[in-house]
Amino acid sequence: MYYKWKRQPFAGADADVIGEHIESLAKNDIITPADLVKDAAKKSSPLHRCFQWDDTEAAVGYRLSQAAHLLRCIEVTIEREDETIFCVRAFHHVNTEQQQGYTTIETARNDPKMWDCVKLQAITEIKNWQQKYKNIVEFETIFEAITNL
Repeated sequence: MYYKWKRQPFAGADADVIGEHIESLAKNDIITPADLVKDAAKKSSPLHRCFQWDDTEAAVGYRLSQAAHLLRCIEVTIEREDETIFCVRAFHHVNTEQQQGYTTIETARNDPKMWDCVKLQAITEIKNWQQKYKNIVEFETIFEAITNL
């Protein structure tokens, strides 16, 4: 087995070295994020350079991550004219020529460029899901249904 990064986010760290090291840390075939952080705190660990060790920078980064998570997790209840009630994600990430950030679903619906961003993100999420599970035979019927949409 060999490892590779989906993206290269970790300061040139070798995916094989990191993957094998993570496997070696597993207890009863399970590894937790806390296990990784504990090991990475050792300067001799191959994981060490994958983490931000300046506490001030790490705190700011963590708060930004929390804020983005908050924006992704909040939903809004919408009632249609036919009185159907449903919940959708309240804030969506948009990236237009003029701006980048999160906006409400209603604002996005009323702005063609923003709405295109939301639709593109939905399509990207479907494609990413298909890519993630493409080798699982039991999901083939789901893939076919998506293709037929």
